[in-house]
Order: sequence, then C-alpha cells, then structure tokens
Amino acid sequence: MNLKEQLNRCEEVFGEMAKNVFKSIKDISPRTINNIHDYLANNLYEDDTLDLKVRELCVISMIAAQGGLDKALKVHIKTALKHGASENEIIAVIETVGAYAGMPKSMLALLVAKSVFEEK
Repeated sequence: MNLKEQLNRCEEVFGEMAKNVFKSIKDISPRTINNIHDYLANNLYEDDTLDLKVRELCVISMIAAQGGLDKALKVHIKTALKHGASENEIIAVIETVGAYAGMPKSMLALLVAKSVFEEK
C-alpha cells in the first residue's frame, strides 16, 4: 500500500479527526506519521480478525486505563460510534476499566465519553 492509500485508509477508519491530528504532528516528525500510517493502514486495521467496532472498543479500554489521554480517547470514541458501537457499549467498556485500572480513570473517561455524546 503506498502512502496515499495509507492516508486514505486511516481517514476511512478514523475520519477527519485523525487527519487533523496527523497533520499537526507531521511538521515536526514526518517519520512518526509514516510509521503510524504504515502500521495502522498496512497491518493492524487491515486484519479482519476483529471488526472495527470491537477493535475500537478494545482501544477505548486501553486508552481509558492509561488515563490522561483525553484527545486520543475522544478520537477513538468517535471512531467506535462511527463503526457501530452504541453509547451503552462504550459506557460498559469504560465501567469495566474501573474494576481493573481504578475508578478515577474510569470516571474521567466517562466524562470524556459524555462530552463526545453531547456533541452529537
């Protein structure tokens, strides 16, 4: 897959949000963007073992568990919604984070999710 195809695939999966994030980083580190595009477009998101909805729900749980990544969490919540996840599924995933990564992280992630839901 050439770079243009990689960019198109990333935009297809993540939408305009990813394009804006990638554009803001590309000026200072084009190599990072190339690596991200190559890994996401050529590898991870081309593997259909998990559909995009399930993959994004997994990503939401990991980002929420790390905490402090509100921008990334917003992108992936919007992406999960775009690919068929319901608000209730996203909430359930984030609630589960509380049991394994701590309630403060879960509560903060729920506030991010609430802000995304209210944007709709």
